[in-house]
Amino acid sequence: IIMLGIALSLAGQVQGARFSFALGAVVFTVALVVGLALPEVFLGWAHFLATVVFFGLIAADAILNAFWRTTSEVPPRWLRIVYIAIAVVLIVDLIVLIVATILTWDAAGEVFPWILAGEAVALLAFLAFWWLQTWQRWNETDPASLLPLDGRLPPLRESAQATTER
Repeated sequence: IIMLGIALSLAGQVQGARFSFALGAVVFTVALVVGLALPEVFLGWAHFLATVVFFGLIAADAILNAFWRTTSEVPPRWLRIVYIAIAVVLIVDLIVLIVATILTWDAAGEVFPWILAGEAVALLAFLAFWWLQTWQRWNETDPASLLPLDGRLPPLRESAQATTER
């Protein structure tokens, strides 16, 4: 996915994504190194860590959508309150997930799979957020879709006219 993003960026289809590509490359590299060097640690904690990070970022996005908009109008007050509530549910859910995992850790290194319960709650909050975002932005136009067809994606091969012009 990172390579596809870089290719689209070089083709001019994606702008302002250097930080995202760099962060993705760092995360991929760290996961690869830890997975190869410490496979037991990776297999034991990767899912838990990915869950906390993913839903933490969704909570941050919900907060950003409640207060700061850069691509569309600020949502109505009631929707901003719902976005804040979703962020609070996600944050509390993740805190409870982390604390429950730490407190129920036994001497043998076994723990009840709180991750499943935490993910179920977080997925429901994420579903609500996604649905509300879709509803809020249903009539917004993607600016890239307004570009002429030849400006959207690079051609798969040179056109016959470009070849004859050389």
